[in-house]
Amino acid sequence: MKCLIIFNSKDLDLLYVEHSEIDLLTQKMFTTVEFIRGNIGQRPQYISAGKQQFVFHYNDSINIWFVLMSDDDDSETLLRYRLNLLNNLYSMIIGNIGANRRAVLKKKMTQISATVNALFDESQSVLCQAYEILELNDKLRQRCFKEILELMELFSKSIYAIIFVGQKLATFHCKQRPHLHSSDIFLLSLYCQIQLKTRQPIIYNNNNNNNANSNEEDGGDNNNNNNNNQSNSNYEGNGNATPKSAATEDSFENVSPRNNLDDFSSPCNVVEDGLSSEDERFDTAPEEFDENSPSNQKSFLFSILDEIGTSISSSSPQLMPKLMKQKLATEFLKEGVKQSSSSDLISLLNYILLSIGSLDESADRNLYTTQTQDAIKKLQSTHNLPDTGEADPSTIKLILSKGPLGNVASSLHPSFYSKRKKSHPTPVEDIDSNFREISLGSRKDNSRGDTRGSSSGFNSNNNNNNNNNNNNNNNRFDNNQDDEYSPSKSTLEVIYMRNLTPVWAYCAEIQKNCFLVLLNKDLHTDKVLANEKKDLVAEMELLEKSKPFLYDKLFKQLGQFLFTKEMSNLGYIRFSHIPGLVHFILLDRTYNRIKAPTINLLNGKKYPPTENMIELIRKQVWSMYSTCVHQLVKKGYTHQIIKHKNFMYSYRLWVDDDENQDTTHTEIFSNSRHDRVYQEFVKKYYPHPVKCMELLTLYIGSVPMSLIFKNDRILHTLLFDIVE
Repeated sequence: MKCLIIFNSKDLDLLYVEHSEIDLLTQKMFTTVEFIRGNIGQRPQYISAGKQQFVFHYNDSINIWFVLMSDDDDSETLLRYRLNLLNNLYSMIIGNIGANRRAVLKKKMTQISATVNALFDESQSVLCQAYEILELNDKLRQRCFKEILELMELFSKSIYAIIFVGQKLATFHCKQRPHLHSSDIFLLSLYCQIQLKTRQPIIYNNNNNNNANSNEEDGGDNNNNNNNNQSNSNYEGNGNATPKSAATEDSFENVSPRNNLDDFSSPCNVVEDGLSSEDERFDTAPEEFDENSPSNQKSFLFSILDEIGTSISSSSPQLMPKLMKQKLATEFLKEGVKQSSSSDLISLLNYILLSIGSLDESADRNLYTTQTQDAIKKLQSTHNLPDTGEADPSTIKLILSKGPLGNVASSLHPSFYSKRKKSHPTPVEDIDSNFREISLGSRKDNSRGDTRGSSSGFNSNNNNNNNNNNNNNNNRFDNNQDDEYSPSKSTLEVIYMRNLTPVWAYCAEIQKNCFLVLLNKDLHTDKVLANEKKDLVAEMELLEKSKPFLYDKLFKQLGQFLFTKEMSNLGYIRFSHIPGLVHFILLDRTYNRIKAPTINLLNGKKYPPTENMIELIRKQVWSMYSTCVHQLVKKGYTHQIIKHKNFMYSYRLWVDDDENQDTTHTEIFSNSRHDRVYQEFVKKYYPHPVKCMELLTLYIGSVPMSLIFKNDRILHTLLFDIVE
């Protein structure tokens, strides 16, 4: 559950809340803010108490507090990104008039919050807060630009014109300065969704049975470990991170990832780092990484022991203590397993043989039987080892090399195996059951619009229209087309761009999922009519002429093609030769643009278990971004490789100069605000022009880190032409 609270800082007047217990929440928020300001003298930023998390943001220009409360398994980084986006949209759409017009504020903020909640959990561009460009060749893009220039000649007072296909930018034109910034384009892409594709809001209360939208949030609480109640607060001032002791800093300093990759011989350094209270604990590999190293084998053993439990032969498995796992794994690797070994070691050996398919399922897993001996002899003879039938250390190493790292078959325990069909792969919920997954909104269908890289699915009714009317994408300006799809009603209202500059924004849907935004400083009819309402009606009638004009000029011929391009994926075949690559996100932070493949099913026959895999990958991508950005903001790591269970996260932040030479600053900056990190990074090279680039890649967990380093270089080379 996530709940947004907005109140005035001067008189502590509640403006907006998404919870039925308004009085209780209001009193608690007012008391908390006043206590911290009165006793500490600083503004609260983040408070954690048990499962409850509170993220605070203060808008200085309009003197309003934004508070996001969550009891889901979300990190502080994702909550802060979500709250920052809500604040920016509030400033742009509502501005400083909300406190005086409560009805307007409640209606608009409900639409904003519902849209952000829906898109943040499914759109990579919203997650990274960057816009995506529609993939078109130069000829088609020039065609779009030419038509939009002709359109602006018809409307003399229009200063900006933008065409979006979904959330992807097709083209835009600025008639006069100041030009649109990349952040403005991103916010306007969301503005089209808020105005024309309204989502259903979620109202929370303290009774789960009466919650009308109980399926909107991912539960997942049964898999989480209940931690002791704790509370901590970060404040704006001399750094946002919790202070550490000098000994702790020194212990991390020698093994932490460095900014300059040329300062050490190994391609990357990785540390098993103790993160802050918001983070998960990730398994990381040492600097000299080897696929068959003992540390890698222990990771495999620990994964099996986590599945089996405290007593291997028990029918009710429980989490095994870490010291016991280490002792058992060390003895298993160094001494091997014989008939005279302990029952725990024998059972562990049988479970591993079962997981790699060398042992029959009917075999007794608690005894060193003839079936166990025959399975070991078969492996030994196949790999030219003495077929003694005893699992000596060399045989143990051979057996562990057969198993996938961290991917434990759920049939290891009888209670798991009895509930699963053999033909189905391991469900997502059985993989990494002890890991607190990031909470993302549940998805009721699996249409292509649900998990696109930058654009997203609409509400359930719109999703059905998208699936059933793929061939009916034209507007009603063409008499020969089908009338099943009706475009959304156009809107005209005042919005506030940077520095609260008011402009008139006209937003229209030309055809399905294709939007036009016109921004005017003044109305075309403000000097013709004296009545304000008549001015707006006449202005709307005038601007509505842009829809048939643009449809005849552009969308009548190219509309279906643009719609298909927006739904299509990045040409992933050019990256398919990169071993172990699962997903990537490339961000140009200079222009705030994103390039990433979509996360969806390919065309063809649907296989039900793949739906769980899509959800698994989607959560891993969100977790990867949250973890890596947190390490960047809090600790200044511009290059990281983190191993988490079945996957490897790779993150790299660098700058390219005007000659496309890759350079990385050696100074580690930390404790910066997330929206200032990239600015500070670029300022290091002033006055030289540079581009700030960010690359996140997701690999399977068995890929060596040395190969990941090379793969990232190849991927950057292949993507560079696309970004240009």
